[in-house]
Amino acid sequence: MAGVRKRLISQDVSMPSQPGESIVSNEDIIQIIEEVQQEARSSKLLQLDITMTQRLSVREVMLENKEDSPVYLTLLIHCILCEIGGSLLFLLPHTLLLILTSPNLSYFTFYTNLLQAQILDSVVKVAVKVAVRRQQEEPLASQFPGISHFSFPSGHCSRMAMLGYILIKFSPNGALFFLFVAMSVITVSLSRVVLGRHFISDMLGGIVTGIVNGALFVAFFWTEEQALAEFFEIRSNTLDWVDGVIGSIL
Repeated sequence: MAGVRKRLISQDVSMPSQPGESIVSNEDIIQIIEEVQQEARSSKLLQLDITMTQRLSVREVMLENKEDSPVYLTLLIHCILCEIGGSLLFLLPHTLLLILTSPNLSYFTFYTNLLQAQILDSVVKVAVKVAVRRQQEEPLASQFPGISHFSFPSGHCSRMAMLGYILIKFSPNGALFFLFVAMSVITVSLSRVVLGRHFISDMLGGIVTGIVNGALFVAFFWTEEQALAEFFEIRSNTLDWVDGVIGSIL
């Protein structure tokens, strides 16, 4: 119970002093009606979200038919690869490897910014999860107990949308590249629902969160080459020293 209804119940409401006098004003009645209508709309949207998610989540069907149908087996493998490829535990080490092997300052700057963007996105995602505190509901929670306490927004969707925004922002203008990045984001996002990890609203919320994070990072937190030139030189000198040590040993 919220708004006017909660206030009317919690406060000390005196009986009307004159016959025909109402203890609730017309404004309160109108607001109560609006609150009830809003709750009804929210309930319908939530139920639609759950129903559509249950229809798209075919994890159990894939597991039951993977040995009989190559289609289900292929879909299951593809979804699992999307889950691994979009995870922070996979992307962070690979980004660090790209930073260490960058051939010039331009590459070093771009990959360093990608690393910082992933960290920012993770912080924002956790903050939103804690603020919204949406618990995974059946059948999602029973399929994956203990994996995630809060489901909104999807971290995979947010991460992939943020990286996709940055890649498109700094890539040559090409329809083919844009289509490739967009399809990658959509594929990983849909796999979260198909595997039963998230609701559709979690997926959409993650995509929006990622795009916003990407735009904010590029606008306010992007580090230019000049600021990273010294770090690039330190990295290069360190790698040269390590290469020399290994060469002397071998």
